[in-house]
Amino acid sequence: MWLREVLLLLLLSCGALRHAEARSLRSGYHGVSIGEASSSTGFEFDLSNLRLKAQASASSSSASNSKAASKGFFQFANASVGGLEVACINCDTGLFVRWVRQRQGFKEAACKEEADADAVGGGSKHPNAPGYNKWANKKAAAVLLEKVDKNSPACDDFSGFNASDVQVSAIRDWDLDGLRPRLQMLWAERRLVIGYGSNPLRQSMDFGDILMNLARNAPMVTPKECEKGMVPHCGAVLSGLRKTATTDDLEKALETSFGAAFMNEHRLQKHWNATEQRRHIQAILVALKGKYSFYYQKCLAHEKDTATCNKQAASTMLGQIACQPQDDELQDDCVYAELRLCRDCEKTSSFFEYSRFHGPLALFDTMQSRMSVMGQCEEFSRAGHALLAFLGYEVRYILDFTDHVWVEVRIPSGTSNGTWVHADPSEGVLDNPLMYEQGWGKQLSMIFAFTPSSVEHVTATYTKNYAATVVRRGLPDFRLTAVLEQVNHRLQYELPINNWGYTVQQQSSKERTLREVALWSHFEAR
Repeated sequence: MWLREVLLLLLLSCGALRHAEARSLRSGYHGVSIGEASSSTGFEFDLSNLRLKAQASASSSSASNSKAASKGFFQFANASVGGLEVACINCDTGLFVRWVRQRQGFKEAACKEEADADAVGGGSKHPNAPGYNKWANKKAAAVLLEKVDKNSPACDDFSGFNASDVQVSAIRDWDLDGLRPRLQMLWAERRLVIGYGSNPLRQSMDFGDILMNLARNAPMVTPKECEKGMVPHCGAVLSGLRKTATTDDLEKALETSFGAAFMNEHRLQKHWNATEQRRHIQAILVALKGKYSFYYQKCLAHEKDTATCNKQAASTMLGQIACQPQDDELQDDCVYAELRLCRDCEKTSSFFEYSRFHGPLALFDTMQSRMSVMGQCEEFSRAGHALLAFLGYEVRYILDFTDHVWVEVRIPSGTSNGTWVHADPSEGVLDNPLMYEQGWGKQLSMIFAFTPSSVEHVTATYTKNYAATVVRRGLPDFRLTAVLEQVNHRLQYELPINNWGYTVQQQSSKERTLREVALWSHFEAR
């Protein structure tokens, strides 16, 4: 029985691939989008419950959708600012009201609420590391948690603002498709906020499309001298197969951050054996973690009108918004910005935006622009990838579908007999692959290694109980193998196009589809 299913799945996959190949010949390549035409794998990934689900037949799917629609709805809030609509999906209504009145020019007095200990922290611990909560709570209680000032106004005091100007409605799931164009337009104009949480837009995505998108957006640093036609650009930093910077620009940024002597000391040498390579790689990881710090949801406010904010105080997140123009250049590769409220800005409370960069130039520049607060595991891993790749090491991007990111380095690099070794830039750790399952207690499901041209399933490297991960992911090995074969074939032979049949070069967060924002939110905002 299972053999017949495998053969059927492979035949369907081959037919879909031939169709994809024919279509790809009619299109040119300039950019990628999660909304592009695709070959279905038969499985969708639901970001609401982090599970894979098989696609139902047309009739059963329609009945299922009708049943779900009768229960499902999401909260939509909107208001007028300067005659233009601003809106928020699944946001805290009180926070949205406060953001709207700030946009309308209302200055809100500071209100020093007692912060949530889970939203603050400091030092060097990763939020998922062993003992983090106990450590963070103790540190927060001693240093960061502030008592409510009896002379401060109540934080829900909306005096001076008509909260009725904000309209709140419950939108049924079946109305969502008709609303998407309007939401996409609002996003592009920085007038839409997407509330915090997994998949507020109820989006399910074809599993193969997700893997394709993640691969094509995987980082890559190409050598200055390379064979033309093998890669899109020589001597370039690539993100989404787009050139975001030259390697000369990257070298300047790295020397500014680490110094020329450090770069020369740890640049890969052909005569180093595996032990020597390990020593240098470990030193690079430690240096990155020592130079930059993790973001712990503090008031990292840097806008002109938030200069007085207490950068040690906790902040509260309203949602995600397209990045500000100054953070949204091609080299920044800004995915979105987190819109956060800082309640302690001298005499006022103020919202600020924390941009989530993928571009290594922007990440290394946080030493000047954000007091060396680089970001979280995604940012550290992309910076670590760029640093290691520039120094000559063979490195690839690793993504754990339960919400963590790191890299692997081939040791010894540049040889056919090298082994891919775990390296976590946000922890400064080399070759400790079981740290997440046995140290952090994570319930792993799927872990993949990505390059712009390949996807490899590597979960077995990071678990002592592989069978349990298969149960959690809900997809047997033979089916996953078939999906990966299809995806890797598409990565090599299919030229990406979007839904409208013409090519687009994605250059900014405002041009990202809401599907792509939902996908990256799953990995970056949890």
